[in-house]
Amino acid sequence: MVTWQDDFDADGQLEWRRYRRLNLSWLDPENVQQLLTETGFQINACLGDFTGSAFSADTAVEQIWDVRKPAHATSMKVIHDRNDWTKGI
Repeated sequence: MVTWQDDFDADGQLEWRRYRRLNLSWLDPENVQQLLTETGFQINACLGDFTGSAFSADTAVEQIWDVRKPAHATSMKVIHDRNDWTKGI
């Protein structure tokens, strides 16, 4: 996949365009859960969207994982969005 960013001057004329190549992949929820567990993360929740809906493989467009690494006592969110990979970045 290729994305681009445009920069326009005050008159709306394109000044430059930057292209970026993205390599994407999709992990099944079972794979994410296994990887998180194997690397020592405590899984607090897997949500199906940013409004906090429960994850359902049939309807979710995102996987929002709320996890904690007990040894470091820090929380983080791991986001996988199969429709728009720029969300949350």
